[in-house]
Amino acid sequence: MKKKIGQLSRKEIEEYTCKKCKFEEEKGSGFVGGKEMILNGGDKCEVVDKFCYLGDTMSVGGGTDAAVVTRISSGWKNFRELQPILTAKYVSCKTKGILYNACVRSVMIYGAETWSMKKGISDILNRAEMRMVRWMCGVSLLDHIRSEDLRKRMGILGIEEMLRRARLRWFGHVMRKEDDDWVKRCMNLEVQGNAPKGPRKTWRKTVEEDMKLKGLKAEDCADRQKWRKGTKALPQDAEEGSD
Repeated sequence: MKKKIGQLSRKEIEEYTCKKCKFEEEKGSGFVGGKEMILNGGDKCEVVDKFCYLGDTMSVGGGTDAAVVTRISSGWKNFRELQPILTAKYVSCKTKGILYNACVRSVMIYGAETWSMKKGISDILNRAEMRMVRWMCGVSLLDHIRSEDLRKRMGILGIEEMLRRARLRWFGHVMRKEDDDWVKRCMNLEVQGNAPKGPRKTWRKTVEEDMKLKGLKAEDCADRQKWRKGTKALPQDAEEGSD
């Protein structure tokens, strides 16, 4: 009589291989028990769920969740190292804002040019930033001061706007490359296969929403000055300019 998964021991669960993986292993596909991949030269490479590459976190399921969690954690690490200065009452809010932009936020949004943003991810980043901002300003939620007012006090823009500018700046750089450039070709690459179930927001869709909000079009990338000015315009300024 076959055991069910719930009846397997810990050792049996760790060594368990599904029928599909076992079949692929027997065919010599290169995957060994879902733990190793054999390269052409015979070298073995460990198969992991996620890994860090150039400060960004890649996960097997795709998306930006793992990367965002990693960057927020790094941001908090820098914040706590600078906490004696960032929370000091004798330091002005403007000075704190400059220091926060240079040493904390820059770490939090490192690699964000390639993130596809969902509302849940934006909310997580915004909550993390506002916790820091309230701490630096010496206020709490009970003071009922708007987030926008606190940012103005520190002279900083919202993290969502900074992410939007980073994505559009990178998009402009790529679009101005030669058509045979591999980065530009990768951006227009269509992945073959079945799409995952449920809604999935792509990076290109995120950029299209950014351009619409800024009143820009893809062909505007060719004009470097116009593109730079458009990406730095606030959404309300872009709306006024289009009227």
